[in-house]
Amino acid sequence: MKIGAVTDEIFAADLEKSLAVATELGIENFELRRLWNKRVPLLTEKEISRLEGLISKYQVKITALSPGIFKIPLSSPELAFHKGELLARTIELGKRLAVKRIIIFGIKREKRDQPKLLTEVIQQIRDITEQAREEGFEILLENEPGWWADTAEHTRQIITGVNLSNFRLNWDPGNLVCTGQSPYPEGYQIVKDYVGNVHFKDALFCPDNCEWKPAGQGEVNWSGQIRALKDIGYQGMITIETHCPPLLDNFRLNYLFLKNLLNSVSD
Repeated sequence: MKIGAVTDEIFAADLEKSLAVATELGIENFELRRLWNKRVPLLTEKEISRLEGLISKYQVKITALSPGIFKIPLSSPELAFHKGELLARTIELGKRLAVKRIIIFGIKREKRDQPKLLTEVIQQIRDITEQAREEGFEILLENEPGWWADTAEHTRQIITGVNLSNFRLNWDPGNLVCTGQSPYPEGYQIVKDYVGNVHFKDALFCPDNCEWKPAGQGEVNWSGQIRALKDIGYQGMITIETHCPPLLDNFRLNYLFLKNLLNSVSD
């Protein structure tokens, strides 16, 4: 397993500082989500060139792009934009940066939404996954409370419903805590066959507002989770997504916690 980081979870708006801090710790793999207060891929040509220059300067690899696709409800007038221009520009940026993985979300669930809409949710996600497959890209579905892919059961329903080889899970145990479900072992046992990427953070469940914590201070059993991933032969990314301020300090805490965990399972 390899350690990575979401760049705007170190310094929110300064990519170069994020890369400098993380590479000093030995991290070489990064997910891109927000750069200079913009969500990828909605960057100017000048900004993309600047990004390419920093990737070259720090000799790092981009492992996934997170453009926020389907962070909207089915009723949103932006649905066509997400399936069209936003996906196309993400694929274009991915080709430039030599990254073939795109993180998406499970479409925001509105209070008025009926369970029968799940069929349409699956179809919308399948549509973009098929487009991505034609371009050689993998789609990673992130579980998140408030979306159709919230609990482990709902997330598995969508993954098995889409049923395409380039569709995997961006497993986020911290997000699962915020649904009130235990991520490990309960949630993990339901989705373990689909894990393609892992986000590393921690949380405490609160009925009205989830509280983000540094790893080891919340409800995620990260020790058990990392060992379980090793047991299934997972060799992919464990990507630090700090989420709780102060970002820099807590990023460093998360890195040390994760590094120690990985060392312990390799002994």
